[in-house]
Amino acid sequence: MKHISINRILARGLVLACVSTLCMGAFDAHAASIVQEFRASPRILIFQWGPERARPQLIKDELSWLESSREFLDGAFLYLDNTTFNVMNNSPFSYNTAANELAPLKNLAMTKFKYHMIQIDNNLNNPLPDPFDDWSVVIQNWATVAKACKDFNLVGIAYDNEEYTGCLTCYSNKKYKSTKTIQQYSDQIALRAKQIMEAAVAQYPQIAVLQMKGPYESEPKGPNDHCIYRTSGTHQFMGSFFAGLLEGKGD
Repeated sequence: MKHISINRILARGLVLACVSTLCMGAFDAHAASIVQEFRASPRILIFQWGPERARPQLIKDELSWLESSREFLDGAFLYLDNTTFNVMNNSPFSYNTAANELAPLKNLAMTKFKYHMIQIDNNLNNPLPDPFDDWSVVIQNWATVAKACKDFNLVGIAYDNEEYTGCLTCYSNKKYKSTKTIQQYSDQIALRAKQIMEAAVAQYPQIAVLQMKGPYESEPKGPNDHCIYRTSGTHQFMGSFFAGLLEGKGD
């Protein structure tokens, strides 16, 4: 069946309307037109988690069909096999890794289906260091992937911050909790988020960064509906991380 891969993405994936003003870097005189267009109105991007994800080669192969038969779609969260799980961790990430995976999009003539973000997920096998330990590798990884976004004319980063292991936003598992308070950890996590955002903006001033699960996840008085982390005493710092990203974006 023709276009079975994209059809499966549409049938089994989740299509999200992405509001592009969540976390934006400051614009300068040379602001990328792709991001300016992205900000101009709400966009619909494919977010797929399953066997057939939105990889660059698939988009290249199916671009004509996407733009002619699925014109209501504006782009995709790009799943990169060697990138998506290798940025938000404590191992150095190579620019060439992302560049090689994004190569199918280079010089591709996209007229409608063109607003793409690199999907970043938490690494299940290589958790983040404690917020009070060295985060220089993590910060540099964000700078590296932001440069790849800029070089390949992408909108930015979609950070899927659901936590399966490690739990950055939980106080219960923190390394120094015997000597550091919840407030101290909240402040430190916000600082780390600010630093990674600043690193990304330094490489790509126009970058858009989307955090999929927002600060409402750690608000005790918030609504319980549709919040998967609404269990007492856990994930206290999702709001702290989000606030740090906002602070790191600049004016």
